Amino acid sequence: VRIVPGEATEVITAVDRNSTDAGGTVNATCEVFDAYGNRVEDAEPTLSVTPSSDGTTIEDLSATLTEAGIYDFGCALDGATTTPQRVEVTPTLPAALVVAKVPDQPVYGIGQVIEVVSIVTDQYGNEVVDAEVGYVSNPAAGMTIGSSRFRYFADGTYVVTVTVAPPTEGDVVLSEDVEIIVNGNGPQIQCDNPADGQMIDVAPGGTLNFQGTVDDTSGVDSVTVNGAAATLDGSGSFSIPVTVEFGINFLDIVATDSFGEESSRTCAFLASDRWAPPGDVLDDTVALSLAQGAIDDGDPAGDIDSLNDMLFRVVNSDGLRNTLHTTMLANNPLKNSCDQTVFGVCVMRSRIRYLDSAFPGPNTTSLTLVDGGLAANVRLENVRLRVRADGQISGIPFDTTGWVTFSYVDIDLIFDAGLSSGRPTLTVRPGSVNVDSGNVSSSFSGLDGAIVNIVIDLFQGSVRGLIENTLTTFVEDNFDALLDGVVGSLDISSLGSTFTVPRLDGAGTIDLNFGVGFSSLSPTSSRLLFGIGTRFSGPTNIGRPTLGVAIPHGGTAPLLDDPTLSGSNTAGVSIHLALFNQVLHALWRGGLLEATIDSSTLGGDSPDGLTAVVSGALPPVATMNGEGEVELGIGTLAMQLTYPGIFDDPIFVVLGARASTDVALSGNDITFGTITVTDLYFSAEGVSLDMSTRETLERFFTSLVQSIVDGALNDALPALPIPSFTLPASVADFGLVPGSELGITSPALTTERPHFVLRGGFGDI
Repeated sequence: VRIVPGEATEVITAVDRNSTDAGGTVNATCEVFDAYGNRVEDAEPTLSVTPSSDGTTIEDLSATLTEAGIYDFGCALDGATTTPQRVEVTPTLPAALVVAKVPDQPVYGIGQVIEVVSIVTDQYGNEVVDAEVGYVSNPAAGMTIGSSRFRYFADGTYVVTVTVAPPTEGDVVLSEDVEIIVNGNGPQIQCDNPADGQMIDVAPGGTLNFQGTVDDTSGVDSVTVNGAAATLDGSGSFSIPVTVEFGINFLDIVATDSFGEESSRTCAFLASDRWAPPGDVLDDTVALSLAQGAIDDGDPAGDIDSLNDMLFRVVNSDGLRNTLHTTMLANNPLKNSCDQTVFGVCVMRSRIRYLDSAFPGPNTTSLTLVDGGLAANVRLENVRLRVRADGQISGIPFDTTGWVTFSYVDIDLIFDAGLSSGRPTLTVRPGSVNVDSGNVSSSFSGLDGAIVNIVIDLFQGSVRGLIENTLTTFVEDNFDALLDGVVGSLDISSLGSTFTVPRLDGAGTIDLNFGVGFSSLSPTSSRLLFGIGTRFSGPTNIGRPTLGVAIPHGGTAPLLDDPTLSGSNTAGVSIHLALFNQVLHALWRGGLLEATIDSSTLGGDSPDGLTAVVSGALPPVATMNGEGEVELGIGTLAMQLTYPGIFDDPIFVVLGARASTDVALSGNDITFGTITVTDLYFSAEGVSLDMSTRETLERFFTSLVQSIVDGALNDALPALPIPSFTLPASVADFGLVPGSELGITSPALTTERPHFVLRGGFGDI
């Protein structure tokens, strides 16, 4: 007797290393076992690496990774569980350097603290946080604080040289110069704490004591911040308590000297009490919820618009009959023995052989949400087996065929929902499989009642068990593989793994990588909720420091939304606003706000000849107001502005703005409508502007802000990240089309702060 392994239930994953430098290759091995620990030799698992990334290339059971981070390696096989192996990818040698000044000003005052910051990356764009960097000022600074903060006590032009110590990639010299101009007549108004362009970790609604300094040879009489009087001391320092809002906070500072002359300055800082590391997966930014109607809509014979519709096709396929047919033939003869003896002589002998089977039905399936997973039921009505009975009674032969019918076979089982190796899985719950079969009847012509009884007894006994086990195994294996394969295919393919975003001035594009990682799977008796994490990464073209991606409406509230579903809305997708801030932060680091803008770029009524060299100190930050509108804060933008005939030499302007826009749904994509600039702040350092020039600049700045907001929202995310299921190749056996996608259909959009929520049906998309 040869015992063969059963269906695969567990895959053991091993890797040849648990850490590698970016660009390295990790090799995995997979061992597959059945429920009894027997090795399954002919299984063909595939390698799954999560989170997904355009920087990951998988070939067979090997993966080459270029993005630094923590990855889970798992051998994936439909219907089998696996425990992933964790692999850390670390940056390689330094290959690029970007630097910046904090604060970033064209001119600095005597004694002002100036920090020079740097970001070092490897050849793949990963930040090398432990790179050894040196900072040297020439001429020397009057005071050096730490290694990279400088104070200068004399007017002049200073150059700070930033150099990365070897070894570097290709032994290249990585060095950048930063020019610092110090002038005793530097900025009249200085934002000190928080500094202009600073990120701070403060809860929205909290209060901070804003501090600054003002310098005026005529003496300072008063200072106001956002219209409120600040406390001013004799040295020119001022302070005022400020209530913090999430996102970009603007400080409009006006100083009045003893002659009544005013000077102004706009500063901005970014506040949040919750941050996400840039480039990392942010868990639960996207949620997919399936209500009972998406699990089983009660109409399995129609289009595929629930998971149960696929199970219905399984039990009504030829596979069910073929499996039973093969098993029964392999067990022929079902009986071949003496039934009665007289004085040791066999007077009645019978042989019973299986010939064929039929499932006239109706064959029905149901799939129901339960706590922890899905409960499946299969009911096969009128299971018929054609058999041949031959033998002899008292020397008289008989040979006839007929049908044996089970009134029904009923199979129940529960699938546990969870995450395995970073992917959603549905696996049969141990001990949950139950089978029951109904009465047995027969239809034979010309058979003696005693022979009929032998047939009935046989099918009520051992053959009943054989049939129940065969049908149960078929249902268990095929349902398990199908459901697990479909659920495990969940992905966000609408964005692709890479996409490009136009630069603000049209000079090229910024390439972003998009990746997902599954963070949670929560099944209850009312819905199946998937939590999906997202990450966006791109080039590092600016060297400004960052606390990370600001999470709107943060605190300790979970990011994962659980949208309510009712009626025909059987599927829901919820997208946290933090996802947009992930994109905006990646674009900011890629240089979205580093641009040269003129009237030809903006169009409209922008004045001819006006040119601005723009640099953004902070990433644009999105939030959502109580009316469901999206608000975007931009600030501060430092500009070198040229306007022939008005100021031929560049002037330094600081701009901050807040804009709002409504949202709508176009197909499956969010579109942002009319952009309204609700707040506009700007100040020109050391320049007095007449009313006509100020109005001209306001029009230009308004057009600029509208262009930034339009590009940041409508261009930054070319498609809405909507999850969908892809049918695996195995569904072809049941008349389904491999590669077809199932997901939300005919969605309607609502904004439910801080989420965008789509509700609709479920089916083929």
